[in-house]
Amino acid sequence: MSFSRGEDWRPRVVVSGAAGGIGRACAHAFRQRGCRLLLADNDHAGLSGVAAELESETSFVDAASQTSIGSFAAEIIERGAVPDILINAAGEGYIRTLGMVWISRELMPTMRFAGGPRLIINIAPTRNRQPASGQFPYAASPLAFRCLSESLAQQSVGSATQVMTVIPPNPGILDQPHNLASQRALVIKTDDANRIAAMAQQMLDLMWQARTA
Repeated sequence: MSFSRGEDWRPRVVVSGAAGGIGRACAHAFRQRGCRLLLADNDHAGLSGVAAELESETSFVDAASQTSIGSFAAEIIERGAVPDILINAAGEGYIRTLGMVWISRELMPTMRFAGGPRLIINIAPTRNRQPASGQFPYAASPLAFRCLSESLAQQSVGSATQVMTVIPPNPGILDQPHNLASQRALVIKTDDANRIAAMAQQMLDLMWQARTA
């Protein structure tokens, strides 16, 4: 199934953390929907493997380094590869949370300036995969991740860029909305990349339909 804006329109999707795990799964799911991919990670071997499978462009990014993220964002802008969909899935534990914030802050202004409906998908870390150091346990939690993702959503108010927060489907985690005032941060509980892609497709299609109505 492809996006409905037009037969020739293929959304550009930038996936950080694409070398493995949920990032890699999302790369496959969005490629199946005809998207153009730019895959990023700090795992050269893993990234080369998935890029070969999907015939996609690649870029290096270390989610733990603001310098690396700044260079990554500058490269995307230089390539003219401003994403229609940005997927933040790089790193584990608190590094995932930090990377999500830093990458979004670097690319959100460019996404807003480029115009048109765009989507940022922030995928929270799972509780059972923390960094070996065990530092910053709260920052590694789905709750902290969700709070910061909702904060980014508030920064997108007034633009056509929306934010989707994906948290693990662990029983009992965040069953109640954390911030009832947040109307721009759709939250879904899943670890299924195909469901994430389907929700993203639905959101972008609805946004384009509303824009052209």
